[in-house]
Amino acid sequence: MVEEIDRRRLQRILEADPAGFWEAVREERDALRWCGASALYAFMRAVPQARAELLSYEQWNIDEASVVSFGALAFRKLDASDAIRPAPGPGGRGR
Repeated sequence: MVEEIDRRRLQRILEADPAGFWEAVREERDALRWCGASALYAFMRAVPQARAELLSYEQWNIDEASVVSFGALAFRKLDASDAIRPAPGPGGRGR
């Protein structure tokens, strides 16, 4: 269950969706107590052209009742070469 919730939140980050991320954090009043959630949200709002890549995700079971999730994200700034181009139409030309 914890990993499922974590992955839902991470997906919002990977989709560059700060509002969706914050809504996911607010569910159940952040029962998972994500450290850094507000900083991630603020960063995503301040740098909307940033794109994340999930480098690693792991969990550590402290005891039978406790788990700590941790992950590594890399952010890069979307530039002109990353712009979404229209799909080619018939004959290989853009739309």
